[in-house]
Amino acid sequence: MIFIQLFLFFFISLALFLWVKCVEKRPFSSLGFFKENWFKELAKGFLIGSAQFSLIVVLLLVTGVSRLELKHLSLEPFLFIIALIPFWILQGGTEELVTRGWLFPTVTAKSNILVGILISAGLFGALHLLNPGVTLLSIINIILDGIFACFYMLKTDNMWGLAGIHGAWNFVQGNIYGIQVSGQGAEASVFAYNTKSSVDWLSGGAFGAEGSIFTSLVLILSIAYLYWSLKKEDKLPAVLQFRKSHLT
Repeated sequence: MIFIQLFLFFFISLALFLWVKCVEKRPFSSLGFFKENWFKELAKGFLIGSAQFSLIVVLLLVTGVSRLELKHLSLEPFLFIIALIPFWILQGGTEELVTRGWLFPTVTAKSNILVGILISAGLFGALHLLNPGVTLLSIINIILDGIFACFYMLKTDNMWGLAGIHGAWNFVQGNIYGIQVSGQGAEASVFAYNTKSSVDWLSGGAFGAEGSIFTSLVLILSIAYLYWSLKKEDKLPAVLQFRKSHLT
């Protein structure tokens, strides 16, 4: 199954690259993929994604919603887990490539950044509507994640970082903590994850922690930080700025 998914995501990425290069006549760098410092940006994104989801897990643990148990892994499953990192980066990077690297700037160019963010994040949420265990809050969180990713692109203009964030989010969630990844179980994990609460909006239910209110909190704080950072650097587009005149 994993090799079929690898082929699928590789095919989608290749098809989009060819479309941009041959039909739109644009370089790959226009999608946010730059040769300079690519690994540094990828690693930076991976650390950010790992930290984000680890914070969610900490909140789930300290509030007594969930608990973790360390598994006793032999070398073979441990190596298998490590080998999954490139897969998650390809999978997450492909989703980001379509929704943030291509769709976001394309829609923005034809309308404005606000519309670009809403359509990009909205499509990202819609792509998860048929996932197992989906709830209203889980879709809201996926949309929030899409908004966060758009703001990250506005700040960095680098797709490598987003590929790292998305890949780390899924890898850490499924293969480190053993949590359902958008309703889908991981094949192997370092920890066994158990939910102690039957309240889905706290635990995320069958969808996994991405459906938890704690995920909402972390994503909202992440968006707020990027918004503040862009405004401080005077990089925030006018259409996204809140002024007193807008509120009266």
